[in-house]
Amino acid sequence: MSSGATEVLCRLDAVLDDLLDLPLTALTDGETLALWRELEICRRRFAPIDHAIVSEVVERGVPGACGMKNATALARQVLRVSAGEASARVRAAAALGPRHGVSGEALGPIFAETAQAQAAGVVRNPP
Repeated sequence: MSSGATEVLCRLDAVLDDLLDLPLTALTDGETLALWRELEICRRRFAPIDHAIVSEVVERGVPGACGMKNATALARQVLRVSAGEASARVRAAAALGPRHGVSGEALGPIFAETAQAQAAGVVRNPP
């Protein structure tokens, strides 16, 4: 993994550790609900990152290079998720992730408005 990706993931880990260390008992009911709501928005923003990674893996032909039948099989193995979860992630990436044309030009997601709303954390992740 590149040093840039490693650095970003280290910062994310640190923020998650900070969240785990929050003294929830010191928060009011309203503050607890606000935290829960904002955390859900953050959680929803992870999906577009996943879409981009899945799209990149598919476009590079990584499943075949790893001896796997397709991206769903690879996701099951690498992420240790169920077949249904892996399939849903690959389908979501195809509809909501970045794409490239045959000549390599960048194309937006098929459902661009939904992808933008998801990136903003406004809509939930597809099942």
